[in-house]
Amino acid sequence: MYLEKFTQQQQENLYKELNITEESLQRDVNYLIDWMGKQPHLPKVKDEMMLSHLLIQCKNSLEKAKKKIDAYYTMKAVLSHLCTNIDPTEEEFKTIFNITCLIPLPKLTPDGDRILIHRIFEPENSHLLTAENLAKIQFALYDIIRKDDCFRKYILIYDLHNITASYAQAKFQMLRKFIPYAQKSHVLRIHQTHVILRMNSTLLTLFNIVKSSVKKKMADTIILWNDEQPDFAGLFPAEIMPKEYGGTEKSIHKLREEYYEYVCGFRGWFKSEDKNVADLSKRTDHLFKFSMEASMDGSFRQLTID
Repeated sequence: MYLEKFTQQQQENLYKELNITEESLQRDVNYLIDWMGKQPHLPKVKDEMMLSHLLIQCKNSLEKAKKKIDAYYTMKAVLSHLCTNIDPTEEEFKTIFNITCLIPLPKLTPDGDRILIHRIFEPENSHLLTAENLAKIQFALYDIIRKDDCFRKYILIYDLHNITASYAQAKFQMLRKFIPYAQKSHVLRIHQTHVILRMNSTLLTLFNIVKSSVKKKMADTIILWNDEQPDFAGLFPAEIMPKEYGGTEKSIHKLREEYYEYVCGFRGWFKSEDKNVADLSKRTDHLFKFSMEASMDGSFRQLTID
């Protein structure tokens, strides 16, 4: 198993924070299954683990969970070319994964947060990146987190010390075109965002533009590291962090290999999930709308920061 789960104490602390119990969580999961069964446009999904994870990320809010479920399966219908027919063993998937990917670290922090590191591994091949193939792989990896991982909040580390113009262009287009969909359909509770950037005047200007476009609460969580290999030992236990980031865990390259094998284990699950999309012709209410014209500013402002 690649991802370590909550300890008993971490789970008890989280349940206390969210004011839930095993019994109340099971009751709410059953309610969501029943509610989905009554929506003519939604698939009849009975994945109790996924729904319990969703409720925890929604801070035990049934109404928020219902909106996320509706948005998620609607997104799969609207963006079927990006959200279905996922095969981690296909050459294109593996190529993009090897160039750049978002890797959750196996161990949780003492507070039960999950650290995700976004890193560019092969900058020389970044010309192969497009908004579409970046979005497809990111949606797939978030689907696995939604299905198989349970944690308190995200801690994001964007390692952009070797950023290229090709990567920046593809990433910007992906953010502009597709991230509004992900933010409507996935829960992004972010505790901290660390950005590793070898700074020059142009990148500093871009960084300040992005930071100034988000809410102050989120901006306050962003920490900039002007260092190619920063040492996070003072912030996180050494056993959590890869060697490249001041820790004693395996190297980020070894973790990428292990994570890819873990992702490939979901190949059959991805195939079985292709049928679970919203039937937009059967909606009884107004059509759930996603805006393809969402601005960068609007995209960032929809993030939930705790």
